[in-house]
Amino acid sequence: MKHTENCIDGEKCDCGIALDKKIIKDQEEIYIPVTQLLEKNCAPMIIRKYQTFGWPLFVAIICDQDLSSLDDAVMYFVKKHDPKLLNGIQDFRNFCGGLSNYVLQEYNNIKFGSVEGVAIIGYWDKCVCSSLYGDFMTHTSCRIELFSLLNMLPHV
Repeated sequence: MKHTENCIDGEKCDCGIALDKKIIKDQEEIYIPVTQLLEKNCAPMIIRKYQTFGWPLFVAIICDQDLSSLDDAVMYFVKKHDPKLLNGIQDFRNFCGGLSNYVLQEYNNIKFGSVEGVAIIGYWDKCVCSSLYGDFMTHTSCRIELFSLLNMLPHV
């Protein structure tokens, strides 16, 4: 809804939009909403599957940045922390959590706050481990979309 003249004149706001501050531009008063959600672009989610170590590893990320270097970042981490040396469930959990932190740090270094969510899902020796961050951890709709896409991937 748009603000009415009553809202702008400081009377009771009947449109439901909270006003944060007033700025003057070209001799005209402009009110800025409390949240900037209306100006925010939607960051798409991508899911990438890696099968180079004998077991599937899925990396999902919601980010506004150019993800051309995602494969390089994941493979750098994998070479540094060789998955063939995983000796137990805790090592696998540490691997997934470490990869999640590394991907988050890699893209937040480009622009802080640009990563809205990271999900690492790995299957190793009849064990599934997931490490979720951000929107994947806090928003059910993001998790539903992620896991439904993962369910659909083998059938495409």
